[in-house]
Amino acid sequence: MDKARTPRRASAWLIALQEAPDDADLRAALTLWLEQDPAHRQDWQEMLRTHALMGLMAPAHAEQWANWAESRPAPRRHLPSWRWGAAGALAACLMLAFAPQAMLLWRSSVSTTTAEQRLVALRDGSRVRLAPESAIAIDEASGERHIRLLKGEAFFEVVHDARHPFRVSAKGMEAMDVGTAFDLRLTAHGTALEVREGEVQANHVHGSSAVRAGGWLHLGDDGGLAQGQRPATQIGAWQDGQIIARDQPVSDVVDAIRPYFHGFVMLRGASLPQQPLTGVYRAADPVGALRAVAEGQHARFYQITPWVLVIAGD
Repeated sequence: MDKARTPRRASAWLIALQEAPDDADLRAALTLWLEQDPAHRQDWQEMLRTHALMGLMAPAHAEQWANWAESRPAPRRHLPSWRWGAAGALAACLMLAFAPQAMLLWRSSVSTTTAEQRLVALRDGSRVRLAPESAIAIDEASGERHIRLLKGEAFFEVVHDARHPFRVSAKGMEAMDVGTAFDLRLTAHGTALEVREGEVQANHVHGSSAVRAGGWLHLGDDGGLAQGQRPATQIGAWQDGQIIARDQPVSDVVDAIRPYFHGFVMLRGASLPQQPLTGVYRAADPVGALRAVAEGQHARFYQITPWVLVIAGD
């Protein structure tokens, strides 16, 4: 084993062992790493417990090394409160994990799950198609035409009505229809608007921007505003099962594919997330799409279990 590339964290050990489960030197190095610091043992045990809590299948070859963390246990401290403390911590973690999702479902009118799209017909004849793992709240009371994008992405085909403007709001931006079809997406770093047909008036902290067919606008969480053009026919291509990237950061492309994968995707590396990427990926094959993303960046691709994928770069 190359000592210069010896893992330093439990997650990295997990990947290394997946790649070389029969490497005796690697197993010996893990044993030494576990002995060096009680925190290492705790990190490793937490990594294994995380898989169990997620309800995931154990990583390949886990039976060969899962007990290593227990081979030299930390000094015993039989405290009666330990089990109660662990149970309380687990309950707190579960609340933190599921409470936001429960609150989102309570606030939303329509939502979708992993790999699910849903078409919603509004009273005025307008239509909204939700991308996977998305949610909207609809307000049509008293002739109001207002939709809040709470999560994910949605494509809007609007029937124009000058007396009742069609408004869509999402984290710092409000898109107002001027007779159009457009896409609105919440990203990890802000809100993105793309217009396929017609024109949208986008109101934001910097004022107002008119975005016409083929135009896009991104408002960052830091207040930064960017605009550009792309072929109008590519906007909303996810409805036909295509994820199209043009000089987009790897992290944004991975985020666009992630809602189609039934599991967890980890992107590792200091510079990899911001590297520009261009390509067309099939949403119906998220594992293949993510593998193609890795290959396009000469990054390493690991499938730890059927539900855990890792793309690792420099």
